[in-house]
Amino acid sequence: MRYFIFISLIFCFSFWTPQVNGALFDLPKVDGLSAAGRQLVYDFEVGGGEPYYNKFLQRISWPGAASGATGGIGYDFAYSSPQNIRKDWVNLPDSYLNRLVTASGKTGLSGKIKAKELNDILIKWKLAEEVFDNVTVARYWQLCERTWPGFNELDENVQSVLWSLTYNRGGSLAGPSRIEMREIARLTPKKDYKGIAIQIKKMKRLWEGKGMQGLLDRRDA
Repeated sequence: MRYFIFISLIFCFSFWTPQVNGALFDLPKVDGLSAAGRQLVYDFEVGGGEPYYNKFLQRISWPGAASGATGGIGYDFAYSSPQNIRKDWVNLPDSYLNRLVTASGKTGLSGKIKAKELNDILIKWKLAEEVFDNVTVARYWQLCERTWPGFNELDENVQSVLWSLTYNRGGSLAGPSRIEMREIARLTPKKDYKGIAIQIKKMKRLWEGKGMQGLLDRRDA
């Protein structure tokens, strides 16, 4: 099972993190990520956890590529509506929220510029973890349930792998870039864990030769 734990490394480096509908007070509680899956998300989203986060990641930043202004544990404000931002981060001061909502919809270069404008905003670890637990995990768990047939019946570490995949790539199965994801959706009801791992490895084709060696290395982890 260690093999399936470690393949989740490939998804925990956020190069695109679409947000889906839901907010802090209208999402159901879920069992959540396994301990190993959660730690791997922390390893690649926030340098392993609170110490690294406090030193380097409390301020709004831009991860690159198609991302927008990002804060907390991988929360990309570009992919959330202003309404959801206000609900998800209700415990931030209004002065922060009034500025953060302006990041909605701004990705790529626009996201980079917006992140620089918002770089003085600080999000403390306790709140970042609260939003991750109560919003992000539940939100993408729901999307996993809609995307992967039989998701709730899978081994907890495989669930964490697929959660990480969905967190980074969304739940769309359409188009030539989603061939492997469509195949994974066919394999999940069968609990074909070896087949799922093979399809994850095959996704490397999408980033080879595009200067994303770190991501490719994680696919081989």
